[in-house]
Amino acid sequence: MEPILREKMKRLILGIFLGITMVFQGELPAQEKNLELLLKTDGENVSGQSLLSEIYRKNVSSVVYVTGINVVPAKKSLEEFFQPQPGTAEDYTVGTGFLIHPAGYVLTNAHSVMRSVVPIVELRNGSRYEAQIVSIRPHEDLALLKIEARESLQGVEFEKNEELHVGDTIVTIGCPHGLKYTLTYGIISGMNRGSQVVDIPGLTLKNLLQTDAAINPGSSGGPWFNLRGKVMGMTVSKRGDSDNIGFGISLATLHRVLPQMLGEWIHSRWQLGLEVAEVSSLLPCRVASVGADSPASKAGLETGDLFYSVDEKRIWNPLDFYLALLGKKEGETICLKVIPASEVARRPSSDTLTQTTSSVDSAEVAHPLSDTTWLPQKLKTCEWTLAEKEPVESAGVIRERLGLEVASLTETEFQNERLRTPTGVRITNVEERLYARLEHTPRPGDILARVNYHRPQSPEHLAEILATLPEEQPLDLVILRAETVEQKRHFTRIDVNRFPGREKEVESADK
Repeated sequence: MEPILREKMKRLILGIFLGITMVFQGELPAQEKNLELLLKTDGENVSGQSLLSEIYRKNVSSVVYVTGINVVPAKKSLEEFFQPQPGTAEDYTVGTGFLIHPAGYVLTNAHSVMRSVVPIVELRNGSRYEAQIVSIRPHEDLALLKIEARESLQGVEFEKNEELHVGDTIVTIGCPHGLKYTLTYGIISGMNRGSQVVDIPGLTLKNLLQTDAAINPGSSGGPWFNLRGKVMGMTVSKRGDSDNIGFGISLATLHRVLPQMLGEWIHSRWQLGLEVAEVSSLLPCRVASVGADSPASKAGLETGDLFYSVDEKRIWNPLDFYLALLGKKEGETICLKVIPASEVARRPSSDTLTQTTSSVDSAEVAHPLSDTTWLPQKLKTCEWTLAEKEPVESAGVIRERLGLEVASLTETEFQNERLRTPTGVRITNVEERLYARLEHTPRPGDILARVNYHRPQSPEHLAEILATLPEEQPLDLVILRAETVEQKRHFTRIDVNRFPGREKEVESADK
């Protein structure tokens, strides 16, 4: 085909694509420069195939449907803990999430998880799994879940570059109104927006992205992809009184919060003995601290070392580091390559970095966000075998944090109490001093049903939950108390809000 005819054909197909877009959306969703990228070419010929379809095929298997029996935490009712009366019609939540790692880790919105008795994750192939809550950040509206899937899974790839501009194209995949795996697209139509989260009373999220892509109830938690097919945000809400105004959590926020969530989980399980921190947009993340006599110290890591790779996976930020450790098993040897702190000290300043040629044994360290290349003289290899943390004495952890002693509930007790799920632990002893200022203090015989949004299955599980929660974080406890009146068993729900634990005087009030 002659070049002129080929160009006319390309513009004809693009014109048809734009015309359909304008009819159905009423406005142009992106700049023409970006829209031309939506038509694939092989360099000369226009295939007519949309780049959007390629992004969809590449990532749809990583998107999940998140649901569960719907409860309203603000009502503080007993319904979320006990089986309903026969014939009761129950409501289910509708939401979206996405796999961030093949080991079954799912990122979604906190507001969806907080309303579910037990979060259920449905995969693209229809398989359903009950999900464990790994970490939840209500004030960021983020929740990290874990499923144990029988099939192999595929995680998304996060964009490294946080730089975004109004007019940039985004592609979303979600489950609006339960219409699973729906693709929509649009542009970044605003930045640094604020939006109230209806399902978390009093919460206003800030620094959000705004888009004109179609966002509806059930889309929340769905990933936002750029035209490279990499995650650069996630859906959080839409403006209820308007069309084409939706909001998303930015990549910058995900880069900041997700490593904290993963770090708490990983450090509660593995003996590592190091902390990581981001340095700048020009350099990889660094070792922020190394514990004395820790596995990291014995392997040769030092404070100030820059990460180069973990098991040959390049590391550019703390998120990369923690993702590289997910799915590891006890006894596995991990190989870290780092740029020694001594090499970092002698590197050129960021404004004088230049392109150079490398020798055979040198490592080229070119950040994907920069055109500069720095060649340290050597890399340091550090290896150690992963070992789980020494088992903690569960009773001691619970007593220290909550001032309680607890025991497991038996299967018979679960059935007799008509509990919805086999969760909750029986309180056997209370350090009354810690709860002295409450109107209704915990008593032996009560059931501790929930700690924040975690439902303990046993004393050991409760200790694990407490180990992942920062010591300075106040806790919300839900306690169930049974009383027999006229030979009928009645339960009362007691909420202990913002319990500070042993370190501070109790100032919370139960309601």
